[in-house]
This record gives sequence, C-alpha cells and structure tokens, in this order.
Amino acid sequence: MTSVNLPEDVLLEIQDLLSRISYAKMELGEAHLSVSNFEKELENLKQEREKKITTCVDLEEEKTRLVMRIVEAYGEGDLDLNTGKYFVK
Repeated sequence: MTSVNLPEDVLLEIQDLLSRISYAKMELGEAHLSVSNFEKELENLKQEREKKITTCVDLEEEKTRLVMRIVEAYGEGDLDLNTGKYFVK
C-alpha cells in the first residue's frame, strides 16, 4: 500500500470541516436540551392552568351554593353589593 501526503490546504480543510461538524453537534445538543427544558416548563404551566381551572370551577360552585342559600332564606331577588341590600322580587 502506498501513502500520499495530502497538501496542507486539504488537511486544513478537513480539520475545519471536522471542527464545524463537532460544533454543529454541540449546538444540536444544546438545542435539544433547550427543547427539553421548554417541554418541562410547558408541562408545569399546563398543570398550573389545570389547578387554576379547578379553583375557578370550585369558586363558581361555591357562589351558586351561596346564591341558593340566599334565595332559600329571602326568596328571589337582586343584591346591591354597594349597599348590601337585597331587593326581594
């Protein structure tokens, strides 16, 4: 088998290409890590949203129960929150 010494410019080109490939792979790894972090954050935000939705639903149910108690006690009517007066219909 014979060997040939490659010219310096070809060797530099190969080294440059290998360096760029290595850098591109490193950037790809960083991008993958960023995507993973964003996905985790998105999942956390979705869970937080679900908790807030549950809280809103619970509060609406509590409001409905309170209105029902007021109606049972005083009959149908309208409440003026500024004065605290309940106007029975």
